Amino acid sequence: MISAVIIEDEPLAAEKLAFLLKDFPGIRIDGQFAEAGTALTWLTTHTPDLIFLDIQLPGLSGMELARALPDPSPAIIFTTAFDSYAIDAFDVNAVGYLLKPFDRNRLIAVVLKALKKIRPTASPADRDVYPVKSGGKIRLIPLKELLWIQSDHNDVKIGTTGDILSQRSTLTAMEEALPATEYVRVHKSFIIRKDALKEIEPLPNGEFILTLSTGKKIPTGRTYRSALTGLPGIPD
Repeated sequence: MISAVIIEDEPLAAEKLAFLLKDFPGIRIDGQFAEAGTALTWLTTHTPDLIFLDIQLPGLSGMELARALPDPSPAIIFTTAFDSYAIDAFDVNAVGYLLKPFDRNRLIAVVLKALKKIRPTASPADRDVYPVKSGGKIRLIPLKELLWIQSDHNDVKIGTTGDILSQRSTLTAMEEALPATEYVRVHKSFIIRKDALKEIEPLPNGEFILTLSTGKKIPTGRTYRSALTGLPGIPD
């Protein structure tokens, strides 16, 4: 579970942000603060993964609070009504910013970006997941349940142990994001999880049909023949 904090002095904005974050079942809001001083005191004894930080706050500004955080600091998403603050936000290594009034699609995009920063330092339970945008929500899919990915025009289909999801992406982007030790591209249109492979059927043309643990059958492609070396049952 990703721990998040909202630091926002406008009650309606804080309420809306908390409401929108309910679309992210993998994110838990552990604190809400209306001014930076109180938040900074809390942050001396707590280490959230993600901070939604308003720039214009009473007393200490959001930018000053961000600069006061010790390294390594949580991932920061600034919230502001003025896009002129964007450059300053990146000066303090923020992963992004949200303009008010908050937009659901922009929130999804910037949270996905934040999760990529959080995952390398998160606990194993949080790190070994892949965020999938499905049905207007972000689902954090455990990698052990993500079995195959198929290119589908401008989208990809993602096969899990119990569902098939779809999101806007490319197979190349998925290949780069997933750990190469656990996934392999076997065809121009398919990536599989290595330990999901249960059966191999050789074909007369030298290719194979791979059957996964769910019964899903995946063809291999000649271009990716070398990538198959080392998989159980695939000859060198």
